[in-house]
Amino acid sequence: GDDSWDYFTQKLSPAGQEQWILKFSSDEHLNDYALSLTIDKDNNIYVTGASHNSISVGLCYTVKYSSAGDLKWIFKFDAPHSKFENGNKVFVDDSNNVFVGGEVADSTNGWNFLAFKIKQEKSTGIIIANNNIPINYSLSQNYPNPFNPSTTIRFGVPKQSHIRIEIVNTLGQSIATILNENR
Repeated sequence: GDDSWDYFTQKLSPAGQEQWILKFSSDEHLNDYALSLTIDKDNNIYVTGASHNSISVGLCYTVKYSSAGDLKWIFKFDAPHSKFENGNKVFVDDSNNVFVGGEVADSTNGWNFLAFKIKQEKSTGIIIANNNIPINYSLSQNYPNPFNPSTTIRFGVPKQSHIRIEIVNTLGQSIATILNENR
């Protein structure tokens, strides 16, 4: 790619002539590695892989193209608590569901399995992701930390629960309630 590695997908005619070539570059301008490709019954092409900076940021992007080379959608998966997500295999079932399998890594648990399903709705084109549901309550370290104007706090709940997240000072006094609702 221009300033990093990118996914390149090329379609050839039966005679070996190039029909089109497409480039996908992650929004974050990471190094993008295409690791698996599959084609569905309508000849749409799905490409998945890994996008990362080799140090601290990693994501899994799955891309869908029509047989004519038109971009249909891009799905970004970022697992909670992980540093890297690798989509190693992609396939589409007879109901048009897209399955991605691979691995995730974090500094606490090491490498683990990755599996998610993308449900495609034919009538609306809306994509509904069925991501991993946590089995335990969890609260991750905020990022970036600590001296930034904004921060991201990731948490996981295994079932619908009332969640309250407060910011407290070093004396334990509540400064702000940033979440107080059912999730």
